[in-house]
Amino acid sequence: MMSPLFALVCLAVGQRFTLERNGGELTLIAGRERIALSGPQSSRLQLMNGQELRLRVLPDMHHELQLVRRRKVSGTLDIQMLLEEWLKKDALWGPAKAANDLRYFHKGAGGLRGELTDFLTLGRDGALAILNLRHLGPSGQPIRRQVQVRIGTRPALSIQFLRLLVDRAAEYGEVSIRQFQIGSRRYLLDRELYALKGQGLGSSIMPVSLQLSAVAVTPNGCVVLRKSMERRIVALDARRRKAIALPEGWFVGGRSHSNWILVEQGDGRKALRIPDLKVKAVPAQSSLTWGDCAIRWTNDRVSVVSLLTGKTLANLRVPRH
Repeated sequence: MMSPLFALVCLAVGQRFTLERNGGELTLIAGRERIALSGPQSSRLQLMNGQELRLRVLPDMHHELQLVRRRKVSGTLDIQMLLEEWLKKDALWGPAKAANDLRYFHKGAGGLRGELTDFLTLGRDGALAILNLRHLGPSGQPIRRQVQVRIGTRPALSIQFLRLLVDRAAEYGEVSIRQFQIGSRRYLLDRELYALKGQGLGSSIMPVSLQLSAVAVTPNGCVVLRKSMERRIVALDARRRKAIALPEGWFVGGRSHSNWILVEQGDGRKALRIPDLKVKAVPAQSSLTWGDCAIRWTNDRVSVVSLLTGKTLANLRVPRH
């Protein structure tokens, strides 16, 4: 999502919830807050100069970046075409073999798709983002490489390759988080966890095993990491520079604006609050946390349950296309 990251959402008893469907995208709405539940997710980032970046997911699932001035689109970039050009340049990808491997994946083994995530504003008229190279061939569609990029808007919309990030444990389906903001501080997870200074790297905050990938960031300053295909999860307190041991379990959700994550344990699905490790049982199909709520949805209904009181705040019928 490109809305301001990690602002804790307060969803109270009595809050009115609604569902909105736009094509294949299903969105849950509570007051002014919105969260996409399914489908291709178009996103927006408001720049300091009043312009707006919009990320559209096209019908073929390719990403298109738009620059909007005074409610009119003034520039577009096809992320897939940009990736095609960058794949021709060996120097961007390290040794020639690394570039050849990526070209092989792209041309002969299902193809690579470029996806932009983890947006942060940069100055008055720019942004940072992560370009993810998703391999469409194998089961699970893993992310092969991740690149930090700079988005410029003067004199025209542009994207600059900043740095190729070190490989971390493979994530399948989901995209691992590589840069984020907590309060006024910004971080990049590369070989270690670094502070970001503008578009440059600042000091190392702490080492992070390359076997771990980041799957959630909480508003209170913790990064949740997991070891791929294992029950091991760990939290790092970025502000205090320390690790927090978490109970063993499969991470199943909790990316959005919440200090709670969802884990599957032997006796069922639980919501786990970080850092105090308060535990609440949740409905079996809950797959997302939002503020102090757990969200469960099926093909025909979406329910919202308070993690503080256990009460169901909403039980909504999914609108038809």
